[in-house]
Amino acid sequence: ALRVLGLDGMFAARLNLNRVSDDNYWRDFPRSSTSLTTRLLTSEGALSWGRGPWSFSAGAYRWQTLQDIEAPIIPPYDRLPSLAARYVQRDFTLAGLSGWDTTLLTEYTRFRSERQLTEQANGARALAVAEISRRWETPGWNVKPRLQLHTTQYRFDTPLSDGSLSASRAVPTLSVDSGMVFERSASYFGRAFTQTLEPRAFFTTTPFRDQSRLPNYDSGANDFNFASIYSENVFVGNDRIADTRAVTLGASSRLPLSP
Repeated sequence: ALRVLGLDGMFAARLNLNRVSDDNYWRDFPRSSTSLTTRLLTSEGALSWGRGPWSFSAGAYRWQTLQDIEAPIIPPYDRLPSLAARYVQRDFTLAGLSGWDTTLLTEYTRFRSERQLTEQANGARALAVAEISRRWETPGWNVKPRLQLHTTQYRFDTPLSDGSLSASRAVPTLSVDSGMVFERSASYFGRAFTQTLEPRAFFTTTPFRDQSRLPNYDSGANDFNFASIYSENVFVGNDRIADTRAVTLGASSRLPLSP
């Protein structure tokens, strides 16, 4: 990566090229080898610039898929181009109350696949995601409500089954993340600790939107782990947003050394 830091902000450029001439390239390495081989080779080039609360990026991302006739795989969609602008404002004052955070992300991406192994049409997606939140916090507890609005507009190269060339969606999401911290002195293996008990409650609600007509260019299910169970959406990417009304309860404990 090339980085140039100047008085007018930060500029970065990235170029990563991967290409092979033989679809059986991945077979040339034994499975017991520690070499990392893949049937999906990515080539990408991107430029980004940021200054203050603003950041912009422009990139092109292409995939080479090493197909096997006996076990074909669906190649990812190339993104040619992908343009994004983000505005992030931290700790601003709203209605006389400080400590608010807001984020606005806008993105335009054109998706294209040369080998159509699915019934999805190539097309373009424009989206805007707005978010506002504030965290109330003391040494013993914290509460963070967050409101999001996710809007998406699609334009397709070929008509869908109903003859339409476009589709759109707007989905709001409200979440409240809260927790408490309890501490006690403890001693293990002859050393003094301050043991914590940290219960956490996470509530999220997203209304249902019919997404059956929308393509799925880049969404997939999140892995189930400690981080994902406290998230608003069970999907990663921007084509699928789960309708959810859920409460997640959990607790963790730490053993930091006592001073």
